[in-house]
Formats: sequence, C-alpha cells, structure tokens
Amino acid sequence: MKTQLIQSLDWEVKTQPVLYNSNGQIIEDCDYMHISKSNGQSLSVMSKKYCPLTVEDFSKNVEILQDVSGYSIEGFQEFKDGRVILGILKSSEESTQAKIPSLNYIIVGSSFDGSRPFFIGNSTILIRCQNAFSQITMFDTVKHTKSSPLKIERVQRAFAAYLQDQRSLNDNFEKMDLVKVTPKDKEEFARLVLNILPNREISTITQNRLDDLMVSINKETSDVGNTVFGMFQGVTHYTTHSITQKEEVFGNIFGTKDMYNQRAYRQALHLVA
Repeated sequence: MKTQLIQSLDWEVKTQPVLYNSNGQIIEDCDYMHISKSNGQSLSVMSKKYCPLTVEDFSKNVEILQDVSGYSIEGFQEFKDGRVILGILKSSEESTQAKIPSLNYIIVGSSFDGSRPFFIGNSTILIRCQNAFSQITMFDTVKHTKSSPLKIERVQRAFAAYLQDQRSLNDNFEKMDLVKVTPKDKEEFARLVLNILPNREISTITQNRLDDLMVSINKETSDVGNTVFGMFQGVTHYTTHSITQKEEVFGNIFGTKDMYNQRAYRQALHLVA
C-alpha cells in the first residue's frame, strides 16, 4: 500500500471566540467560534451550536471499534489540512472478491468544518494491483451537537451492519463477474462514469479523461476478464492510480474519485440486475 498513514493524531482541536474590529473596538461575535488545531492552524469558523468531536474522543472510538471487531488499527490520515480525519482499521484475514484476493478495512471519520458527521464505513482493496473501492455508507453517525464517545452498544451495531454490507458487496462483485461485456459496452460505461452525454461534442480535457479511463478499463478487462466486474475494476484502477500522479489508496473516498467510483458501482449493479 502506498498510502502514508500516521500512527496517531498528535494534536487536539480548540475553540476560540471570533473577534472583529468595529470602529476601532474589538467585539466578540456571539454566534460563531473559530476552530483550530492546538498548534494554531485554522480549521473553520462555525456556529457556536456546533460541537466537534475532540481528537481524543475520536481516537478512543477507533480503539473501541478495534476491540469490538478484532481488526488492527492501521493508522490515521488527514484530509483538507486536517479538517477531515480518518482512522483506518484492517482485517487480519484476506477475503476473495470475484476470485481476486482482497483486504477489508473499516474507515472511521469525522470533520471539524461541518462537512461530515462522525461516521463508520468500509473500504475494499484488491491485492492484485491495489485497486480501491470505498463505501462510506454511514453505518453509524453522530452529529456534532455533543462531544462524547460512542457507547459500546452502538459500535457493536455499527460493526454488525458493516459485516452485512461487506457480504452484500462481495455478492454484488460475484454477480458482476458473471456478465460478459463487449467493446461497445466498455465505451458506454466509461462515458456514463464521466457523465458524457450521448451525441455531444466534448472538450479536449474530457476526451483525454475518456482516453485515460478507457486505457484502465481495457487493462483490467484484459487482466480479470471481459465482464462487468472487469469494467468496474477499470474505474477503480483509474481513480486509484491514473486520475492523479499521487497514489493514495484511501484518497478516493471523497470528491471526484469517489463520485466516479460510485457512478461505476451503480451502473454495474444496473447491468447485472
């Protein structure tokens, strides 16, 4: 795995009043607060009703989930300069996704800018070439209206939901592996993933994206088979390895990479329904 995880989050969040200058007087804003790292790095300005989970409580919840699941804590990761944090737990056993060995991960996340609640999701990484597909399906969420650790019972329910979702994901991959595709299917699939409308002229940038995606799809269908699963893996190869020069296995759970993956997954399910 090329993603560089850190072993712990060595900072805490702190809140301070928002001050502004009004005609030479420093006035405190009664409705908003400034959230920053303990080292002074600014994270966000939020309503005073917002109560972010502390880094300490977040780390404790990751440890609780480790105890409940038996998974090992692989490490932590920061996105958006620390505004979003993740805890990564890894299964000790390999599973098989459509005949390809894989590792399953639990993703625990939270944010300090209101973009996401505390959540638990999952990620599957195929060992063959590190293609990653993540589903942030919000098995459990805690809105930032209070800063308290999850109760153990809630974490147990969340883990049970994770196991059920993982079984469903594996079943869907097996179905995808049974349905053959043609070159025309691959082209249409790629266009749907990139949201290219039929019979519309496309820009040079979009054409380059389409060409790159088709390279990944053709590579993966050649390697794992001319099936819906092969096409889907072409998209995860594209988002994991090709869409940027920087390979981050857990970097495709947000933004454009995630959007392409989820589009591909939905379309793949439609093709095997």
